[in-house]
Amino acid sequence: MASQSSELGNLLLTYVGPEPERVRTAIALLSHDDTERMRHLLECAATDYRDVLWWAEQEQSEAEQRGALAAMTVNERLSHLNLMSAWDAAIAACDSETAKTILAVCAIPQADALKIVEAVIGRA
Repeated sequence: MASQSSELGNLLLTYVGPEPERVRTAIALLSHDDTERMRHLLECAATDYRDVLWWAEQEQSEAEQRGALAAMTVNERLSHLNLMSAWDAAIAACDSETAKTILAVCAIPQADALKIVEAVIGRA
């Protein structure tokens, strides 16, 4: 493990472009300790470092969104993501596939989504 950390750290130091601290931090976060992924991100940063910064920002935003959704009920998730109308339409049409897709967007696990849709459409 220590040798991999050392290798990753040395690899990160090969980036010498603009905003090195920010870009290295972004690469470290995006690589998830995968050497090949880090190499790829370093190549991308050499082409345009702003891509790497944007990707890291998007990943952080998505993680924050997932965290926020995890504390919400299904109805709160639907409302928060502005999907309540689409959900209501799918349920009214007894369209279980669309309803499951909407729940997937809400970060509901597939097995739970199936149970929810079966229960709700069964009542419709």
